[in-house]
Amino acid sequence: MDLQYNKQENSMDLSVIVPAYNEADIIQSSLKKIFEFLNNKPLTYEIIVVNDGSIDATADKVRELNFNNLILLESEKNLGKGAAIKKGIQGAQGDYLLFLDADYSTAIDNFPKFLDLLISFRADIVIASRALPESVVKIHQSRLKEIVGKLGNWPIRLFLVKGIKDTQCGFKLFKRSCLPLFQQQRLTGWGFDFELLFLAQKFGYQIVEAPVIWTNRSISRVKFIDYFKTLGELLTVVFNNLTNRYQL
Repeated sequence: MDLQYNKQENSMDLSVIVPAYNEADIIQSSLKKIFEFLNNKPLTYEIIVVNDGSIDATADKVRELNFNNLILLESEKNLGKGAAIKKGIQGAQGDYLLFLDADYSTAIDNFPKFLDLLISFRADIVIASRALPESVVKIHQSRLKEIVGKLGNWPIRLFLVKGIKDTQCGFKLFKRSCLPLFQQQRLTGWGFDFELLFLAQKFGYQIVEAPVIWTNRSISRVKFIDYFKTLGELLTVVFNNLTNRYQL
């Protein structure tokens, strides 16, 4: 893993943002895996857990770990994954910004590969994809959810994000220079992924899509109604763009 990237004095290498909503049953396991992996790498890092208004013991489980470089941010009520990611990014100190799902469906050990792609392609963003030929889905979602997801991806690719096969996989790495994209982010729900990628393409940021091994969690936070809400968010992004509400 090459970290020769004109590092600034006293800066931090990596910020990992983990949005969490009612994840008390798995959050410690996921965080321990992240820490175990990063502790063996030649980098400085922080892990920012954003507790998005959980009504279970998620926050308590995070505090129990008592790791020095673990930061817990909390929202009083559930605002949505997009809002949680934005909150975490706003507090991040790293030169590289990575977010991944609390259910660990995509493992942290993809980070070195993503960093290498970021540097070798001189890209700004590397995103995980379940839709590339080299991708491996170990445990699939239900057949109906997969069909609905693919149908939903069609208007995203048609109207917003060009050339990207999977905008929604929850493992994405950004250079710190991408912070202006998050400042322009308006969506707080599941559609924030394609909003960010749309903004990246609109303003000339380079995106690389990379295959990963992905495992579906049996108890998903994504409900069928969310697919329809996401379609509404797509229309919101189109409207915001047509009315010039996105300005860097």
